[in-house]
Amino acid sequence: SKMEDEASFLCCIIDCHPQYWYDSTSQQKTKLAVDVFINSVLVFLNAFLTLHRGNKLAVIGINPKISKLIYLSQTESQSNVNDDDEKINAIKKKKSGALDYCGGAEFSYSEMNEKVTKTLQEITLKFAQSYGDKKCADGSLLAGGLSHALCILNKVLIKDLPHIEPRVLCIYSSKDISSQYIPIMNCIFSAEKRSILIDSCVLTSDDSLFLQQAASITNGIYSKPPHIKGLSQHLLMTYLSTGAVRKHLSLPITQKVDFRASCFCHQTPVDVGVVCPVCLSIFCQQSPICKTCGTRFPRRKMLKQ
Repeated sequence: SKMEDEASFLCCIIDCHPQYWYDSTSQQKTKLAVDVFINSVLVFLNAFLTLHRGNKLAVIGINPKISKLIYLSQTESQSNVNDDDEKINAIKKKKSGALDYCGGAEFSYSEMNEKVTKTLQEITLKFAQSYGDKKCADGSLLAGGLSHALCILNKVLIKDLPHIEPRVLCIYSSKDISSQYIPIMNCIFSAEKRSILIDSCVLTSDDSLFLQQAASITNGIYSKPPHIKGLSQHLLMTYLSTGAVRKHLSLPITQKVDFRASCFCHQTPVDVGVVCPVCLSIFCQQSPICKTCGTRFPRRKMLKQ
């Protein structure tokens, strides 16, 4: 049908948390080495681009410090600017490898793979050099990555490709940070309003409450690979299909989603908590001063409670 033949625009968010990469490389018997991890992701990205000639891709790398756009497919409005110059430059930069005609210029899978691999390694190396022996945060900038992806998709839907199916895939390998709860929930509700699917592939042993909620609210898929060594197979079989095709497939379903918010002080889910009226931070215990923004709560109200 027409719905099933529509192209997709995928924003893939890759978590480059150095602690997970270090542990994975040092424990290769039970986990994936960094190069194998990147190759597994690239297999999925290449398969996505070959699935439909109109598919577009954006790759975003995140760590505890930055969220960086690594790769962005050329859209129609971009290809119309200096089209002749781009054709000449594409011919000059052409390398051996599988080529596909995309947006008026030659597209090289090998060049994309090389760029993604090189940038991910540069991000991780730069982060390691800046922190040195200091302990970094347990979680990456998931809120920044989601915001970045939604901005790209919103621009594409408004200006360039209004009929394309927007999707986000988070390949996450770190812990949730409770202080990111509010911006992440804003991203989730924004994605739901724009009918953007948020899929999540979590590589850690603990579940991500944020991504569970994201997948449930936006009708995406939340899953953890049963065998980490088969990551490429899991990505291909679970996340490659479009939203229209998924209703015909038997895909992983999260039986129970914990919609509780996590307190900002201990990072544990709470049923009832105290909310700061200024910054909306959530705490499990009453305090005269907000630990996030420093707002002083009225003492009389505290005593009455």
